[in-house]
Amino acid sequence: MKFVYSQLIIFVFFFSINQPVYAVEKLHIDPTVSFQTIEGFGASDCWTVNYVGKYFPMAEKERAAKWLFSTKVDKSGNPEGIGLSIWRVNLGAGTLEQGSKSTIKDITRRAESFLDKNGNYDWAKQAGQQWFIKKSKQYGCNSFVLFSNSPPVNFTRNGLGYAPNDGISNLKAENYDKFASYLVDVSDYLAKKHQIKIDYISPVNEPQWSWHGDYQEGSPWQNAEIKKIILALDKSIQAKQLNSKILFSEAAKWDFLYTKKERASDQVYQFFDRRSENYIGNLKSVEPILGVHSYWTDRSNDTIVEVRTKARELAQEYKLKLHQTEWSLLSVPPLSDFPCSFENATYTDIALYMAKIIYADLEYAQVSSWSYWTSMDVEMYGFKNRFNLIRLHTRGDSTSTIAAGGTVSAMKNLWVLGNYSFFVKPGYKRISISDAKNLSGLMGLSFISPDKNRIVAVLTNNAKISNNVALSLPNAFSKRLKSVKTYLTNSGLNLKCSIVSANSNIHLPPQSVTTIVYDLK
Repeated sequence: MKFVYSQLIIFVFFFSINQPVYAVEKLHIDPTVSFQTIEGFGASDCWTVNYVGKYFPMAEKERAAKWLFSTKVDKSGNPEGIGLSIWRVNLGAGTLEQGSKSTIKDITRRAESFLDKNGNYDWAKQAGQQWFIKKSKQYGCNSFVLFSNSPPVNFTRNGLGYAPNDGISNLKAENYDKFASYLVDVSDYLAKKHQIKIDYISPVNEPQWSWHGDYQEGSPWQNAEIKKIILALDKSIQAKQLNSKILFSEAAKWDFLYTKKERASDQVYQFFDRRSENYIGNLKSVEPILGVHSYWTDRSNDTIVEVRTKARELAQEYKLKLHQTEWSLLSVPPLSDFPCSFENATYTDIALYMAKIIYADLEYAQVSSWSYWTSMDVEMYGFKNRFNLIRLHTRGDSTSTIAAGGTVSAMKNLWVLGNYSFFVKPGYKRISISDAKNLSGLMGLSFISPDKNRIVAVLTNNAKISNNVALSLPNAFSKRLKSVKTYLTNSGLNLKCSIVSANSNIHLPPQSVTTIVYDLK
């Protein structure tokens, strides 16, 4: 027995002295150096929210709404939701009403339209989406974007919600004014019905792609066609005296802003340089903003930094703000800091990669808002949480049975996004934080509230080993410290709240996201 005990002591001693001892990384937050003002964090109601709102049991859709929009905490101080401040609402093209004649195979990718086949408005449509609009407003979400993937089928060249394979807009030439009026009428109705603020109307989605497949609604657009619909929409907005602005063009990836390729590219110059024949920067309903999607430029760390930096530099030259309006992890696995295949990736791996993209978009592109793509969906074909914040459980885990109802569960993506969305609210400014720019290791961003009484830092430890950091503030701010709290998300915890002392080092577990909240006197 004595021999065994001696062996144990030797083993423990040997094990401990061979463990790496991590130095404490010193980070400094400087609120006097500021960057972009944040308009919010959001997600969209494509494609399944209408079905959930209509067919799922009340308790399940109430649970989903709470997870997405609640800004309350439980008795332990843990957030009960992620407090989204932006909700993107899809104005469908009417393919759901067409049924199988739409030829879109997945019923959840067919979307309702407020316009019936006779050209009359039916405000009972999109009832499930309207339910979530109402709930989001009740929880405190105050910014709404109405977007269109395709004009209503009444207005398209082929009578379908996706386009012929000829690379031009599926909107009939004589229907530009009608489409613009439709967008404005629906915006006006929803704003008044639900007492919400429609910040932006977005008429065009990823115009670079052909959208001739039978998998979802969509339409290509040439830059000249984009200008034409923006002119019509501006005229309609002004005639209706709406306060909404036009958000465009929801470019499919970052480099379409500055490269001359594909049908709708070089968009900073095309739309905001006075020398361009497509210039629209002088319209009353157009603010100096471009919407961009973070797809297809997310595979390697070098590409992530390069394209976002180029986009930011050009946007700053033209005094433009950038909004990242869609991202989820698409069909090709990343090359940097990710398992070799989606099959080998965990739910946390996928969520941590999203954290990297949020960091990069805010740091290198300096976006003013960041939105996830699909807030909820059925998990099929081994997709895991690549396309959802909330998983829908339907019979057979199939979208074809969604009208029979189902249940919901929160995914790791939801809580990682919450490390930003719950704490960094509209009006916060991003401020300087030093020495936390390693996409494969420690990434850090910090923000200050408009009244300068709260500072928020979000630290992502992308490494597979722990990290320890010491954060410091300038004396003028550290003297005002009232409390410090941390909120940890990793494979086992979701926004777990802890109270820490002002001088404590912050422990960052491997593959984790930690939000630190400094409340000041």
